[in-house]
Amino acid sequence: MSKSDTIDRIRLTLAKGRSGSVAGFRSLGGTEFFEIEYGGAAGHVPRLMFLDQQPAAKILLARQKVVVMSKKDWTEVIKGIEDIDEFPPRPIVDRLGWTDEYFALRDGKVFSPARQPKAQLVSSTANEGDAKSGTFARWRKEIAEPLTGQSLPMVAVLAAMAAPLLRYSGLTHNPGLELCGPRGKGKTLLLRLAISVADNPNKLPTFDATRIGLSKISERYEDRIFPVDEGSHVDRNDGHFFQSLVFGMASGTSRVTAFQTEIHESRFILMTTANRSYHESLSHLDHETRAAALDRLLPLSVDPDNELGVFDFLPEGFATSGEFARYLEQGMNALFGVAIRRLLHSIVNTKAKDTVSFAASLGADIHAFETAVGVASSPQGRTRPSSSFGLFYAAGAFAQRRGVLPETWDCLAACVAAYRNYQAQLPECTPLAARLMMIADRPQTLDLRDTEPPRLPDEEFKAHGAFLKRGKNGRTELLVTDDVVDRYFPDWRSLSGSTEFKSLNLRDRDHRTKQRQVRKGHKKERLVCFVLPTDMVKQIDAD
Repeated sequence: MSKSDTIDRIRLTLAKGRSGSVAGFRSLGGTEFFEIEYGGAAGHVPRLMFLDQQPAAKILLARQKVVVMSKKDWTEVIKGIEDIDEFPPRPIVDRLGWTDEYFALRDGKVFSPARQPKAQLVSSTANEGDAKSGTFARWRKEIAEPLTGQSLPMVAVLAAMAAPLLRYSGLTHNPGLELCGPRGKGKTLLLRLAISVADNPNKLPTFDATRIGLSKISERYEDRIFPVDEGSHVDRNDGHFFQSLVFGMASGTSRVTAFQTEIHESRFILMTTANRSYHESLSHLDHETRAAALDRLLPLSVDPDNELGVFDFLPEGFATSGEFARYLEQGMNALFGVAIRRLLHSIVNTKAKDTVSFAASLGADIHAFETAVGVASSPQGRTRPSSSFGLFYAAGAFAQRRGVLPETWDCLAACVAAYRNYQAQLPECTPLAARLMMIADRPQTLDLRDTEPPRLPDEEFKAHGAFLKRGKNGRTELLVTDDVVDRYFPDWRSLSGSTEFKSLNLRDRDHRTKQRQVRKGHKKERLVCFVLPTDMVKQIDAD
């Protein structure tokens, strides 16, 4: 054993003329490592691992293709590391996601700011696997462009792009999305679409794993989308496992390990699927706990009555939703992991130039979204859900400014539609004014304020379900059928007694409805009637 020409490296005297050396260094994350070269390969092991876990250290080296079979050679390695007392800093990261100005992916790719030292990912952290396939240009043309105008698929992509921005967004929680609906409607397609932005869409953990197992898995998704399929495998009647999982993951649980003793906050965006929404199993909880849980895992419903499943319409050239879905599946299998790389290059360099301005820009975009949905000026103000969807919009706005997403994407409209979808799943937790705005914003709602009532057969009348019409003195009335009332006002009895409700609701004596004509060839029909406030009408007209 001898000192090498380099001060921090010790050359080892090994059996049969084998070559080897040991060096120490401190990563950008502050962890002290030994770098062990042996048999033409090099591996990295945390210094503290050699205190009482030498067998584990040997296994960790073997996983990095540093296989030390000789007891004599291993003894020489131990002697070498005992002589290391200097751990100079190196531009090496030892965790995935963000470390200072650097961002690391699982396959070892590290994004370094321009004019900064190039960093490497410590080899014990890197994972082999198919993390990238195809080109960004093909992904943009063959995946992103055909998704223009498809709200739920667009939001799935935006959520994946939002994950690297989360630490600098001002959000203190990890957002979670739950895609809910019957089988065969495309929920897993959305999940695979989200993960394909950053990685291979065919590798998805499930809730068959334990909470500890999932928490360990989540470490591989630092600052990225964390996709979990088959959420319904959890016993939702008990729900204790899932409830604790949701709260723990949403909090960005801090963890300390034996080898990395500083507190590190995990940040990611959870996305899962379920046939039955999580919130449906929480009726036994008190209102505060239930509301808190639903702030952390945001349900998005795939309309069971929509024959197109997760799609809003069929793009030109596709005859069925199944054909379009198969096209996207084929595209995702060939084109994955390329969009996030183009985005990360821009994020890393933009943030490095001015972190304060970078964070302020994200905050401005989040505020713009919250203004669009009427939250910014409301008494309640910003909420976890509004800031989560606002972050998705901010990611889209940033990606468009950098040429990552097509200009044809209306990211604001897609995120507003998703936010309204979320609110519609939890009407009893949503303020009255927000519910009225949600109904008015529905694509099915028919605006009759400046037109004569059309002829509508019963089936179309039921499908529309809500109508905007001019009333007395030019006021705008929102007229709603019983079916829509049942969906948006499950708490009708308690809500109808509030002062706000009474100020907006018009009804005839002994009825909860007014008589209004909304279709030609029919007499006046009984519909629930709300007079919309002037500021809400202005917002509707602005949209």
